[in-house]
Amino acid sequence: MIREFLEKKGIWIFLILAFAFGISMLFFKNATLDDDLYLRETMIMTEVLKSGQWIGNYAVGIHGFLFKLPVALLFIFTDPSLILASAWTIILGVLSLYIFYRILQKLFHSNLWALAGVLLLFTNFQFILNYPTYMREIPVLLCLLLVVYCIVYEKSRWLLGLSLLLVLDAKEYVMMMISPGILIYIFFSEWGNWKNIIVENVKTFLPSALLIVLMVFTTLVPINTFLLSTMGLTESGVEYHLRHFEPEIATRNLSSEEQRQIPTIEGEVEEENVFVNIFNMILLYIGKLLYPYSFSFLSIPKVVFFPALLTSFFLFSEFRKKKRYDLIAFTFMLFFYALIFVIKSSFTRYLFPITPIVIIFFLMFLKDLVKNRKTFLTIVLITLVLTTAGLFFEEEYVWQKVILNLVVFLLYIAYLFWEQRRYFLKIALVLIISFFSFGVVMYFFYARGQIYQYLNWGRDYEVVEVMEYFEKDENIFLSDPGWDLLPLVYRKDTDFEPEFRWELSDWIPRKEHLKNLGNANTYKFVFRDEQNLKKQVEQYDISSIGYVVLEGDEVEEFWDVDWLELEKEVSLKNKTLYVIKVLEL
Repeated sequence: MIREFLEKKGIWIFLILAFAFGISMLFFKNATLDDDLYLRETMIMTEVLKSGQWIGNYAVGIHGFLFKLPVALLFIFTDPSLILASAWTIILGVLSLYIFYRILQKLFHSNLWALAGVLLLFTNFQFILNYPTYMREIPVLLCLLLVVYCIVYEKSRWLLGLSLLLVLDAKEYVMMMISPGILIYIFFSEWGNWKNIIVENVKTFLPSALLIVLMVFTTLVPINTFLLSTMGLTESGVEYHLRHFEPEIATRNLSSEEQRQIPTIEGEVEEENVFVNIFNMILLYIGKLLYPYSFSFLSIPKVVFFPALLTSFFLFSEFRKKKRYDLIAFTFMLFFYALIFVIKSSFTRYLFPITPIVIIFFLMFLKDLVKNRKTFLTIVLITLVLTTAGLFFEEEYVWQKVILNLVVFLLYIAYLFWEQRRYFLKIALVLIISFFSFGVVMYFFYARGQIYQYLNWGRDYEVVEVMEYFEKDENIFLSDPGWDLLPLVYRKDTDFEPEFRWELSDWIPRKEHLKNLGNANTYKFVFRDEQNLKKQVEQYDISSIGYVVLEGDEVEEFWDVDWLELEKEVSLKNKTLYVIKVLEL
């Protein structure tokens, strides 16, 4: 009865609950990571459109523009809002879950296996973390799922190409990481016909190439300086990106405050010893596989990732025999994505877009590979060794993590040998892994994340309430208790250069047409001394200062001078706002 209900209605109930969960999380909304930067770009996009201009020459494409455009159009009729922008991400997230369900339906011919995969995706730490935000992770996940959908359902190469274009716009480096796999997929699917291989590759990559050409030579597409910098079209060339492939940078344990690294050969060994250097380098990259910022319950757990990766390798010959070009494509996409992830400086968030493909192979590990007992056990033992070694680099909640992983491994062994209970154990495995992942992210929200910030400081540190104490047309200094760029968004500070971080090469034709709306009105306040403050006040024509002090922090009463006056002292949630007026200088 329950099984029948889940097969027919399960996905719809799940999507409704997922949407309700996402909307409820907006109640605790706080700017996280870079979503306030993306929101500022969207606000500028809105202001440009309201002025009757096209957005191509302004700083709105630095992190893609297609998925920000609907929100920018909405802001024409409303004030800029991080909550509204995040609601758009939630809609895209629900759509992603549904598309993934359709993909799994086709691959596994089972609504229940499809529902299991959707549950694993939804409860992934990075999915939940980015779901109620205005980050790019959910849009690029949706776009990559469209690519996977086109491959599984054998859609035309033109549609595949348009999906890749969306990936390029949503998150350019993801496009670069999956492209080798797409090239090899086309090579295998058109095996023996060189003309078709060339033609189908042209169809697949032409839309993305055209977007780049329009970006470089016309004013139709806003500049994405990160994308152009990877192509060497900036003054600094590709130096910035090559630096991130240097072993000492790429293998750094970013999640560790103590920078606990994998042991290497040191001491009196000569630096010129090539063999020792190569051995040490290999050790460092092995270390990166083990570090928690790479594979853990903060991204994709080792107990899921390594079984999935090894399954794709063990079943590859079978994919070739059965001419399963879709699974061949996913094998190479996963391999190259993981390879680049390991050899380049990266951390948990960068792994997220490939999660659906990992889940596909993980489900195959449970559904198909278990039939080969020896191979299944080999994969479990390899995973056990890697997971156990990875615990050496854990610094918090070590015993809890030992127990979480041990439970999963015991279930793997039971799943392999207790065949008559395999259906029950399959459900238990999926539910327990999902529960562990969901529990970790919800604890993070409460202990350090958005719920913690909301309970302590209010929504967005009550930036909207603070803005009410300043006139919209005055220039202000404002301290930053944690809201980062949000005041600039809500005060419509549109002073943002299109050549963000990278200056375009002089030969690029459109460089001379790039524009900045200007209208700077909000500046970050840091007090050093009276003389320095007075100089900055004069330089930026400041008329008010907003000084926010969190509860427990020391108040520096710098306004006891003849050219400043404390106008208001406002008590807010666990913080105090001091509104200071600038008098005649």
